[in-house]
Amino acid sequence: MDIMMSIHKEWVDKILSGKKPFEFRKKLPKNFSAGDKIYIYETSKQNGLQKVIGECRVKHILNFANDKGKLPCFGCYPFIEYFMEHIKGDKETADRFKSVKEEFYGKFERYKYGFIINFALCDLELEHIRQHGCPIDTWKLYPYAENEELKTVLEQNEKANKLLMECDAWLSEIGFYDDTDESFWRYAIELTDIVKYDKPMEIQNFIGKNNKPIQKPPQSWCYVK
Repeated sequence: MDIMMSIHKEWVDKILSGKKPFEFRKKLPKNFSAGDKIYIYETSKQNGLQKVIGECRVKHILNFANDKGKLPCFGCYPFIEYFMEHIKGDKETADRFKSVKEEFYGKFERYKYGFIINFALCDLELEHIRQHGCPIDTWKLYPYAENEELKTVLEQNEKANKLLMECDAWLSEIGFYDDTDESFWRYAIELTDIVKYDKPMEIQNFIGKNNKPIQKPPQSWCYVK
């Protein structure tokens, strides 16, 4: 199921340069899936060309909503492995985050949507959570200023939180968060096979679902044959 998608110039430029590997949406067509093609229509905002300037394909679609359509508070939780492997170039840490998420997802309700990854790089913290269902109470260790266990816990937790903050900053750069640092997107489309046309094309060159040339730019997206 191929579609034409309206995207503002700021994000189009980042998609074509490879800096924005995900496109975020609140709604998508039915049966839209991996392998489908997206024709990129650049809107008039920010002096955009108002033409189809390229295309790409869907590699993967993340759906953040639960069965009732409610969006969880997850922050960078779904993206941390991608960020570590493809943006930071650190596959080892990416695999570490992935294994922790797989082990603890749904095991403790309060950790279900990401809190657990704050402790993903600290073996002592994770073992404490496995045994007691909660993180280490570091306040109990503070009286022992030279305590090596405390130092290890704090250093490794600080490293994890720093990486999560860097991931959040990257997500802001590619449009995941709005000006209030909130995100209400339901879908993240991972893009692949990105192509910029040598010459931008008019939308009338594309045939819509009604077997006629498309006359108006889509508000969000429209089907293309």
